[in-house]
Amino acid sequence: MYFISEAVRKATGLALKPNKCIIILQTCVASEHNVSIIREWLRREIPEWAAFQISNAGKYLGIHMGPKSVSLLWAGPIQKYLERVDALHRQALPNWLMVRNYISNIISVLLYVGQLCSLPDNFRALEAKSVSNSLDLQRMRYASTAPSI
Repeated sequence: MYFISEAVRKATGLALKPNKCIIILQTCVASEHNVSIIREWLRREIPEWAAFQISNAGKYLGIHMGPKSVSLLWAGPIQKYLERVDALHRQALPNWLMVRNYISNIISVLLYVGQLCSLPDNFRALEAKSVSNSLDLQRMRYASTAPSI
């Protein structure tokens, strides 16, 4: 990897920024002991990389990667999903308009991560609760002139 990054740097002038780089360990835990051993090796062999973070998870283009990233993958998108569902519920729109907004503005926050990773196991129950709360099935605001969606 180092030789490739050096060739790219020489050819293009683009260089790695140590404060933005993470070495993601795949086969061992990023314990204090393991990190210190790896960092010492980096100081000896690739001093330019000695300041890189060393972890079992990292974020690349908005997607968490690495063996310890499973719990991190959906945390952000689901939080944003819940915030948007709550905002939609507070608008108290007719149900047909809520459904339209849900499809176009809320589901979309899950699509970026969803194209690479399966939804978490508990998402179906979370979605059912969110949708039923937003639609507020007791008030049933169907408009007779509602367009089809």
